[in-house]
Amino acid sequence: ATQTLTVDVNTEEKQSIKMLRQVAGIKLVMSDAIPQNAACIELTINGYSSSLNPKTGVGSTATEHVRKWEYSTSNIGKTNTNYTLYTFLPKEEHTVDVTIRVEGTDGKDIVNYTLEGISVEKNKMTVISGYLLSMDLTTSVNVEGEWGTDIEVEI
Repeated sequence: ATQTLTVDVNTEEKQSIKMLRQVAGIKLVMSDAIPQNAACIELTINGYSSSLNPKTGVGSTATEHVRKWEYSTSNIGKTNTNYTLYTFLPKEEHTVDVTIRVEGTDGKDIVNYTLEGISVEKNKMTVISGYLLSMDLTTSVNVEGEWGTDIEVEI
C-alpha cells in the first residue's frame, strides 16, 4: 500500500508510518537432543528467492537454497535447537518444500526427509517443530515480535 505525504517546510508535521517486512521466515525447531554422532543439520528450501525486485516488492528469482549448520561438541545433548532462514517471496503467499537432513559423523544420513507444500507468507514466520529424529513431526506457524498474524498448517 502507498500513502501520499505532503510536507510543508513551515509546518511541523508528525506522521506514523507502518513498515512491513518484505521477507518470510522459516524456522526449524528440533525438540530432540542433538546426538553424539551428529555432524551437521542441513535445510533445503525450494522456491527461495535470493533477490528482491524493488519496483514490485517481490522476490525476483525462485531457486533452491541450501543452508548447513555444523555441530561442535558443545552442541551435543542440546534440545529445542532452532535454525532460521529468511526469503523474499515471488508473491504474497507461497508454498515451499523443505528437506531436512541430519548428517552423522560417519558421513551417512541420520535423517533425510522432505515436507511438501509448507505455506509461507510475507511478514510471517513459519515454524516447523517437533521430534525430528524420531520422525514425530508437528508443524505450526506463530508470530514472533512484530510479525503478521498466525497461519496454521497441519501435516
